Amino acid sequence: MQAHPPGTAYRLKKFVRRNREAVLVATAFVLLLAGGATAATIGWVRAVAAERRAVTAADSRGRILAFLDEDLLGDVQAGDAKRDPEEFKRTLVRAAGKSGDRFRDDASGEAFVRSVIGRALYNLGAIPSRGGSTSGCTRSGKRTRPMARSPSKRPFGLQTSV
Repeated sequence: MQAHPPGTAYRLKKFVRRNREAVLVATAFVLLLAGGATAATIGWVRAVAAERRAVTAADSRGRILAFLDEDLLGDVQAGDAKRDPEEFKRTLVRAAGKSGDRFRDDASGEAFVRSVIGRALYNLGAIPSRGGSTSGCTRSGKRTRPMARSPSKRPFGLQTSV
């Protein structure tokens, strides 16, 4: 049998036995600190992602407004209130054709612009009614997925000359 000084594990166990409450409080404090740091990191990551989405949305809105101002309304002069409806339809069709180039990397922006132009053309009578609801619902009221359109040279399937 040899005598030697107590080891680190023995001393740690003895310390924990003698100071049980203080060790529990310190452990709880460290766990709360780690949980707070984790929550703060998650919040920071979410805030950065939300900021990126907001910047992207603002950029998309700016490009949509620029498109509407330059491509769609650029041909309209002040005082053209009595403009020929057929000419206005052709202007809308030209603008819809340009939307694919302007929004090549922003599908939602292009969809929004084409939706606005499509509704305008529908209201002008350039697009015939399909005899059903235009809200994407079936007769049973269930939502349906939009059908994929095959790309065509003329937007909205119009055969008017530009």
